[in-house]
Amino acid sequence: MNAGKLNVTFNFNLTDQNFPYTYKGNLAGMNLPLVNPATMPLALIKINTGTLTGMDFDISADSKVSKGRVAVLYKDLKVTVLKADTNNDRLKHMTIASLFANLLVIKHNNPDVDGGIPRSFYVTYKRPEESAFFSTIWKTLLNGIKPCAGYDNKMQNNVKARVADYKIKKQEHLVKKEQRKERRAERKKKRELKKELKAAKADSASHHN
Repeated sequence: MNAGKLNVTFNFNLTDQNFPYTYKGNLAGMNLPLVNPATMPLALIKINTGTLTGMDFDISADSKVSKGRVAVLYKDLKVTVLKADTNNDRLKHMTIASLFANLLVIKHNNPDVDGGIPRSFYVTYKRPEESAFFSTIWKTLLNGIKPCAGYDNKMQNNVKARVADYKIKKQEHLVKKEQRKERRAERKKKRELKKELKAAKADSASHHN
């Protein structure tokens, strides 16, 4: 993307029937929103702000599985969670999910404090039979990148649960609001009926006199 310097070394063993290979390298510092063309369609994450200070990875793999260590160091990370809109062939912002992600999930810095110990993760990625070579590399690294930022499967499920709970409470609120509206309308109707009855009685009394 002409934005960061990437150094990678690949080693292949072409004589083994499992086709083992290794790759290790590092990515120098760069402005993180520049990687949105990759993260938006592939990870459904839009990076709003953030600076990468460095990324290191060391992976051993074969035709079936990839294992290794990934460390991503960065500052001031904020994201927007996206959802595919298949009807319009585009990506939609999930505002509530983004709010929960940024408040409850995303680690905005790695390390958390200057001079602290950075988070790194050991990943294991089972390669689907139909997965292409570079797709396997990307998804293996992504499995380490996301937990470095606090957005692992457990945290994603937490966000989904929070969003689902929010939607339920929102629906309950709308139901209660509608019920209050109906009760107000019923009370108003009763008041008007009482006024009509009172007026009718007064009119009847007047005619009687």
